[in-house]
Amino acid sequence: MPSPVWIESEFWVLVLCSVLLPLAIIVHLIRAVEINRYVLMGLALALLALACIDFILLGRVANIAHRTPDLLDDRLFLSEASAALYILPLVCAGVGINLLSFVITQHLRILGAVTGEEQGKLAAKPMPVHYASSLNPKERKS
Repeated sequence: MPSPVWIESEFWVLVLCSVLLPLAIIVHLIRAVEINRYVLMGLALALLALACIDFILLGRVANIAHRTPDLLDDRLFLSEASAALYILPLVCAGVGINLLSFVITQHLRILGAVTGEEQGKLAAKPMPVHYASSLNPKERKS
């Protein structure tokens, strides 16, 4: 007789990767006053990796729950309630993608400021816009 899913190691790794580690990362980000962008990028990639691990582990735990006679784990992992379990990795991945896009946007903003300072007046000068196609051929200046 197979043991219930609650004593399997995959279940506890799932709890660790779904709840504890993302919560620790988010609490660290909330409490941080200053953070290096490379550290922020690493934490964002860690959240994305945890979300991927969650999806894999949810499938494995559902497979284990299917083989056990316990009804409680069947209700959680094999019913419609299992769709709610996929919300945690989606939120984790969403936060990770948001942090990663923030790092990339800040990097491009800094890069644009440096490039603008190097080019001097050329960067501040607007490009002229010509609407020659809206003029009649007779009104166009050659």
